[in-house]
Amino acid sequence: MIAFLLALAAISAALLFGLAPVLPQPPSWGVAIVTFLALTTALVYFFLRKTEGEKLTRVYLLSISVKILLSGAFVIIFVLKDQQGADYNAVFFLSGYVIFTAVEVIFLLLRPGPKKIS
Repeated sequence: MIAFLLALAAISAALLFGLAPVLPQPPSWGVAIVTFLALTTALVYFFLRKTEGEKLTRVYLLSISVKILLSGAFVIIFVLKDQQGADYNAVFFLSGYVIFTAVEVIFLLLRPGPKKIS
């Protein structure tokens, strides 16, 4: 669990201090985007880490559906609030979403115990 939290912190720092400055225009919602992605990833991980078997598959698909819906609402909010910087915010959001989701999947696969996925 500590390794997961450290990974989230490292990814958050890498996105804010590594990727954001490289973009032609830094994302105006950068901190909010990283916070949103880190929190949703942590919630999904902690919710699923003790789930096993067929239940894992159903619960994971449900959690991803909810995460996608929440992400869509979040994207709509930042696009409407900052139409000038929407492109850079969207690129930053999608980059972060892919990275955080990959880390979530890796840690779920590396967790101890049976991993029967049907």
